Amino acid sequence: MAKPGIIWPESGSVFFVDPRDPPENQAITLRASLPLDSTDVSWWVDDILLGEVETPFSMRWIPTPGEHILRLKILNRSGPFPVECIRTRLTRYL
Repeated sequence: MAKPGIIWPESGSVFFVDPRDPPENQAITLRASLPLDSTDVSWWVDDILLGEVETPFSMRWIPTPGEHILRLKILNRSGPFPVECIRTRLTRYL
């Protein structure tokens, strides 16, 4: 198993949003690798709850242009797991 945390996107990733394509067609699948005893897992974008997930701990995110901070909050049977945080940037494609 990979190191627990966010496995996609990678920190520092830059994505391009095409204004001619519907936003739902440009969704990014957020993926994580977590301990097997994880019970409560949630994805956050810019300190706003995107949603809670179960295995396989992935979630689709419809991005908007700008810089964003993605967080993965994890609770397992032994208590809170350190929060994983990455930065990503989305740019409007001309």
